[in-house]
Amino acid sequence: MSWLYEGPYPIDLGAVGASVRRALENAEARLGAARQPGQGGASGLSGANRGPRPTAEGLYLLWKPGAPPELFGFWLVFGPAYLDQGVDGPPDTAPPYVDGLLTALTEAVWWEYLVPVRPARWSPVVVLEWPHTLAARATLAPPGVVSAEQGSALEISAGNWLPLGGGGADAASAASRASKDPWAHLPSERSILTVVRCTLEKEGNLARGRWTLVDPYALAADGPASGRPVELAHWLSAAQAPVPTAPLPPIQDPDRVSRHGLGPPLALPEDRVGFPSSAWLTRGLASWPSTPADLTHGALRDRDVGARWKAQVKQVLASTLGVMSVTLGVALVVYALSRPAEGDAEKPTPPQPQPALSVCSPSDAQFINELRCQVDALSGTGDASRTHCADRASIAEVPMTPGDLQAAWCGLRDRDADVWVATISSGDKKKEVPWADLAAARACFNVLGKPYRYGFNLDPSAGPGANRVADPELLLLDESLKIQGLVSVVAELDQTCDQLRPWLLRQTQGAILATHVGEPAPISRPAVDGPSALRALVSSAAMGGLAQSESTCFQHGMSYGITESWQLDGLSIRPPQRYTELCRRGVSPIQLPDGGEAEVGGSAADDLEATRVAWAKIGGPVDPAQGPLVERYMAARFAGGRSIPKEGDGPTWACHAALVAGAGEPVLGALGLWEVPVGVPQSYNVRRGAVGQQLAFDAALGFLDADSNGLGACWRIVKDLTLPYPRVHPLLGPPEQPWPSVEQQVCGQACAAAYHLRPLPEGATWVTPLEDLRLCLDGGPPRLDEGNRRLDRLQLPWNPSKDGGWKPARASELCAFHVIAQGYLPPPVVVGEIPSQLWAGTGTRNSQLAGGPDGTAQKSALALSSVGKARSINSCGHVAAQCMVAGMLDVMGQDRYRAYEWATAWNRDVLGLVNPDSRGGDGRVSVMNDSPWCGLIQPFVSRDGRLPEGQLDYPCAFGVEETRTAIYNSIRTISAGRVAETAP
Repeated sequence: MSWLYEGPYPIDLGAVGASVRRALENAEARLGAARQPGQGGASGLSGANRGPRPTAEGLYLLWKPGAPPELFGFWLVFGPAYLDQGVDGPPDTAPPYVDGLLTALTEAVWWEYLVPVRPARWSPVVVLEWPHTLAARATLAPPGVVSAEQGSALEISAGNWLPLGGGGADAASAASRASKDPWAHLPSERSILTVVRCTLEKEGNLARGRWTLVDPYALAADGPASGRPVELAHWLSAAQAPVPTAPLPPIQDPDRVSRHGLGPPLALPEDRVGFPSSAWLTRGLASWPSTPADLTHGALRDRDVGARWKAQVKQVLASTLGVMSVTLGVALVVYALSRPAEGDAEKPTPPQPQPALSVCSPSDAQFINELRCQVDALSGTGDASRTHCADRASIAEVPMTPGDLQAAWCGLRDRDADVWVATISSGDKKKEVPWADLAAARACFNVLGKPYRYGFNLDPSAGPGANRVADPELLLLDESLKIQGLVSVVAELDQTCDQLRPWLLRQTQGAILATHVGEPAPISRPAVDGPSALRALVSSAAMGGLAQSESTCFQHGMSYGITESWQLDGLSIRPPQRYTELCRRGVSPIQLPDGGEAEVGGSAADDLEATRVAWAKIGGPVDPAQGPLVERYMAARFAGGRSIPKEGDGPTWACHAALVAGAGEPVLGALGLWEVPVGVPQSYNVRRGAVGQQLAFDAALGFLDADSNGLGACWRIVKDLTLPYPRVHPLLGPPEQPWPSVEQQVCGQACAAAYHLRPLPEGATWVTPLEDLRLCLDGGPPRLDEGNRRLDRLQLPWNPSKDGGWKPARASELCAFHVIAQGYLPPPVVVGEIPSQLWAGTGTRNSQLAGGPDGTAQKSALALSSVGKARSINSCGHVAAQCMVAGMLDVMGQDRYRAYEWATAWNRDVLGLVNPDSRGGDGRVSVMNDSPWCGLIQPFVSRDGRLPEGQLDYPCAFGVEETRTAIYNSIRTISAGRVAETAP
């Protein structure tokens, strides 16, 4: 079946009913115009598009084609705004916005006008979609997508990080995930869907609505064979069956009753798929309700949609009868009370203290002062039995508590997230209450004069003079005794903390990530390569899917940190002292690269404080001795040295505490995959991250995949933040056998990619080629030691200097040996048609020795350097390969040459071997001029390509010339496929 969609209509998540009304009014107007004579269009929807639905965020109307078309259902596609304005979850009893949508339909009985045949019952379908940008970050992510909770559970062997015969970023990790994903053949963009089946009925003047969550597996009933996603027409039709009036039969599968799951994949447009869920996602991207059995269906309150005059008459009659009943009742009561009573009057009951009725104190200042005192006192202790401020009977008036206490209140409130409650007791009775509620209740109770009904003695045996404290449950929760003014104050403070909590967390996480990865880009130019580009790449992955406000805070934390002060480009940046200073760039305008100015300061927090009365009153001037905002928050939340939990946001704060407690610059304190040194920061430093190379960063992530704790808690936070980051090493597919070790194979790949001998895989982003290469190079003499806890370096097996010592090798010489050995040059440049690894020698595995004495390269070099040894075609050609490939890489690594100039420049350098004292036209001295390998074949290089036929030098000169021709052809081949104009 074909479908029509209309949209997207803008949707306001705070007023979904109004958004639906506007969309339906537009649709009704179009249908009405189509019914007028002379109006074309069989469907009456000239603006509708044909197809299942688009992918943009918004509200869509689904239609069955016809004349006129029939409204089939609604499709809501959520975007980043859902993270800010979406539903909280508990205590919701209906899927997001379904109540508002059905209410809009029943209030105006829209469905009667938008369905061709006006039925007594209509069953629309509502599809809620969280696209892949949100689904990938969900607690229950689609199969094949690594979620925040699943990421830490991946187990990948360190030895398989570079799989044999595979390529691309983290191929073994991808293979491991693919083996666990039965849908690995499906597209990577995978949404989460919640499908809701609705039924609307009208009986007389009453309109009713009910809904049920569609079982994810019911959508595939009698569907296509396993292995393919269920077709769109099939599962939409299956979702439209009427909602039963009786409860659904219980699910027999115990796993589906106790745990949420995702059904089989459903086909979506543009070759995408979605997985139906047995729950819906909150704005924190967690599943709600707790279990599938908690909530499956619900109904709206019946609505009277009769004629307006009938409703008005009913209202007038009801009001008249109500007034008459009240008047008659009052008259009878007055009559009964006014009759004289006979007999003695009863003795009156002694008066009892009256409970508070509206506010905590006639003097608002007195209550705020006591509240500030309680917040300050409780934020520094974990003992709820201690008395503070006016809790003590001997204290009549509490002095003013100075300083800003907003962070202290939020820290008290967030103790709830750590399941840390205040325990108060009176004799054998104990109560557990939230710490923030305890502070507010005690403040209200004390300024009210400690009314008897609202408190109890901490120690009943101490007599009537003992301290009496508040019972927070009576003041805040009891339906008959609670004080609404106090409830409103607590709700206001909590709401503000809820809005600002993610800002503080994201700014801290940004500072943590910057301390671990890369460097900031100079203000004068954007990050284009090196550590600054690595930081930009990683931060982009970390901020994917974040709301705009959280992204701003994250970027601010990466640029300026959170706990220290810096002098940056003449601008003094101090840590934020108040919530209004979060996510701001400084205290004065910052000069932009184009000469303009960006106004600094101002944020949503300013607006919050301007409209929040109680929030503003617990604020105040900040004493420098109080420390930065995050430290005041930490001191209140984890008072008394309480250990930081490992759940929720606890790991972030544990990492923060470790960085604050440490001192000094980042040190090489741990080893990642392949024993690559990985920096473990000892303190915050956003100006210089612990690693600036992708090879080291990927090694750290691969090391953590094996569930190792050797890198500490902070690196695990970095890994969780950068789950979407696409690892790029190894960059190129290895041959069947790594040579001579896996680590040197990766370094050989770094050489090939740094000098652009092979194109990068599609989608790979490699921004630190030179930095990665420096981790691999060692120009000193070969060493046979093993297990020295460092990356196997690239070294030459033979490179003596003229005085008999060792000549340190350059990067182009080291890389030349390895790219020949690993077969990265097209076509092969080694004469004699021998395998390139036989030319290099196997060497010693897991050591720093690149080649070995069994390689023909080293044997040939020894033969040519000895008097009386034969100089054959092969021996001279094998030595010439190392010499001339080093010269080729030297030319390709120069920014002065473009790709089409490589062959000419290299050929000029080869001719320079005939006259070692000559220089090229640009004055550059080639690496071949002082290479020991080139010195061996220098007498056999021909200026014009003519060979000394008939002479003893002919075989050697022939081998050199054959190698020269092969390398020249390689340069031409590589330059023809060159993507960029210059080498790094």
